[in-house]
Amino acid sequence: MGPGPSGSRELVESGSTDAEDAEKPVPTAKSKCFCYITYSICYTDIQYNPFKNVISANLKVPSLLFLPRILRKEPVFNDDLPSRIICGTVVVKPNVKQFTETSAIFQDGTVLEGLDYVIFATGYTFAYPFMDDESIIKSRNNEVTLYKSILPPFLEKPTMAVIGLVQSLGSAIPTAELQARWATRVFKGLCKLPSKTTMMDDVDEKMGKKLKWYADMAF
Repeated sequence: MGPGPSGSRELVESGSTDAEDAEKPVPTAKSKCFCYITYSICYTDIQYNPFKNVISANLKVPSLLFLPRILRKEPVFNDDLPSRIICGTVVVKPNVKQFTETSAIFQDGTVLEGLDYVIFATGYTFAYPFMDDESIIKSRNNEVTLYKSILPPFLEKPTMAVIGLVQSLGSAIPTAELQARWATRVFKGLCKLPSKTTMMDDVDEKMGKKLKWYADMAF
């Protein structure tokens, strides 16, 4: 666990909290109070659980159009979250300043007492330890250069597909399934690929549009 709010390391080391990622099941005690330390899309996979009280402390500033690019992130759509916020089962809070054994102190001075669990869903680091040459995926300036965010355009033959290395507007799992379906059709010869130049032009166009809106934060 990296640097975090004051007291967070002590809580983890004492076993008072659960350090979880967004794909692992959280405790099922519906009468407990949870505090999620979240990063962007990680929270959308967790907040469906009908707990009695959920406090979400976001680590990033929301993606508002008037913010500078360095503060923007790709949007994520979730049908259930707004209604949970409206009815009060989910409460969005600023960053956590400090943890005690049973409470969380936020940067706005408010205090959450009677805290039962702290769930850390702060994302992860992209790495490819199984590849000898990461330039197949990151061919320039640490940017992911994949045609349709799936195929390395510089391979002699399309024999490799990268699935899931994309941030979609919705759930990641259905997106990855569609990527796998399309890649399979390419492997079987049912979908013909354009030239390498055309594929790189497509990559450049999409990257250019992304950089107009968001900061240069490549995987």
